[in-house]
Amino acid sequence: MRIFKNLPYKLELSIVDLVGNFVSGLSVNYEIRKCIDDSIIYSGIMLEINSIYTKEIILTEVGEFRAKYITPEGYENGFETIIVDEYDNYKADVSNLALDSTVAKETTLNTKASQASIDAIKTETDKIKFILGLSQENYKLFDIVYSGDLITSTTIKTYPSAIDCENNTNPLATYSVVATYDLDGKLLTYQVKKE
Repeated sequence: MRIFKNLPYKLELSIVDLVGNFVSGLSVNYEIRKCIDDSIIYSGIMLEINSIYTKEIILTEVGEFRAKYITPEGYENGFETIIVDEYDNYKADVSNLALDSTVAKETTLNTKASQASIDAIKTETDKIKFILGLSQENYKLFDIVYSGDLITSTTIKTYPSAIDCENNTNPLATYSVVATYDLDGKLLTYQVKKE
């Protein structure tokens, strides 16, 4: 994730059970560490809002950071890398896009952006939508197949908004998932392919 120095950024995490339902009522901790020396910048407990665990942070220096999410026993921990850049003449018309800083600078305060830059912004925006869907925002599981209590295959659809997700309209992408397990029910392989 690419963000800007001295501006608020919201960490968000959802936790789902084996059938894809959101899990609420957990105590989820977080840490923000500098990648260069592994020093802790922030840590604490995330707030739960509508089954989403969240915490707003402000990073005050440029660099690479790692957000770690520590969940209760029985749930999967997570992490994300955060790149912090300078704000440098960032225009309001691209303020909601997390773009590579060179693309962002080309489209700010200059007269008019070239068509190539506009096409690059559209491509980056589409990539961000796919990443959000796969990081468990606005997605649904369909056609779930079980072997006992274990999911062996399913289909994931990602959506541009919560309303589209609820109504199963305007899917961004569809993915097929296949999982295999050993005799003890431990996961051996987990494959996700875009259809």
